[in-house]
Amino acid sequence: MIGELKELIVSLRETISQQNSVITRQNALSESVQASIEAIKAEQQYLKNQNAELQETIGSLRAQLDTLSASPPSTQTWAS
Repeated sequence: MIGELKELIVSLRETISQQNSVITRQNALSESVQASIEAIKAEQQYLKNQNAELQETIGSLRAQLDTLSASPPSTQTWAS
């Protein structure tokens, strides 16, 4: 009976050790995934900012184009 209890205790200790190992690996994987998510979020924010800047530039260029299109063509020549 005592021998069986010892075997059970040894077996349970091995199981606990294996579970701790699995938990450690899962935690490391979780941290890695979290770091990847944070990097993706940072890149996404950078792209959003860049997109906003490009939209502003496009708006400015459109306004310039509209101004140039609305101006009457110059009828003066260099000879005048």
